[in-house]
Amino acid sequence: MTGYEQAHVAALLGGNRLVVHRVDLRSWHIRLDDNPSLSAAYIDALRAEYVGLWRRRMIEGTWVIAEGAVYDMFDEQRHVVDELPPMRRYWVAIDYGTANQFSAILYGLGANDRLYAVNEWRPNS
Repeated sequence: MTGYEQAHVAALLGGNRLVVHRVDLRSWHIRLDDNPSLSAAYIDALRAEYVGLWRRRMIEGTWVIAEGAVYDMFDEQRHVVDELPPMRRYWVAIDYGTANQFSAILYGLGANDRLYAVNEWRPNS
């Protein structure tokens, strides 16, 4: 949400007449739990079905963008860390780029037995 309570919309009519209208802005945050006609069993079934950005959209009522989301189960809160643990082993995955640009990703197996994308390289275009 922008935080603005009002906006102005302008249009040029007939190529020479400017019309400006002020509009009031409002937003509502509605979660799945807010629907009184849904049974608890149905809500629980939907909770179990949705993950990632679709869970945030359909269950939590937060409209998050999906542009560029290849994996719909990706959850930034869960899958992004600020600090990497010590790594026990590394691998490099390379796409040499027949139809698309070259890219390489360095993966590491952390001391906690989780796999991390440690670094990525691709040329700027």
